[in-house]
Amino acid sequence: MAVNLTEVDPSDEEECKLAEAALACYESGCLTPLIKEELKYKIHTRRMEQGKGELQVQFTAPDRSELTAEEVLKSDRRRQQNRQAARTFRERKTTSAATMNNTLQKLQTDNARLNADIERLVMEKEFWQGKLNTLLLSTIEGYLDS
Repeated sequence: MAVNLTEVDPSDEEECKLAEAALACYESGCLTPLIKEELKYKIHTRRMEQGKGELQVQFTAPDRSELTAEEVLKSDRRRQQNRQAARTFRERKTTSAATMNNTLQKLQTDNARLNADIERLVMEKEFWQGKLNTLLLSTIEGYLDS
């Protein structure tokens, strides 16, 4: 179902807005634009029935007042504290990373040394196991010969 805005009488602004809302609903699959327009029309009709005039909605940005000297000082102090805290955090982070890197290097070195020790001890164990086996065999052969 296609909605064609050219079918709407362009002189009737309310119908154009309603048609645009209907098109927005159709495109988005959400009824919110149509409900908003309908609510505007209801409010407008009720105001007219009560003899009240058109609602004039004006959105104005709030005035920004100048900060007092105390507020400026407080803001500057807070900004400075924040900068210092950020600097301290970055330094701690760098120091922590360097410490972890040093610890990692030390642990890797220790691990390599321990693995070398394990290999050496396994070889030594095999050597002594061979010596023991040879001694046992010679002892058993001595008993068998006698």
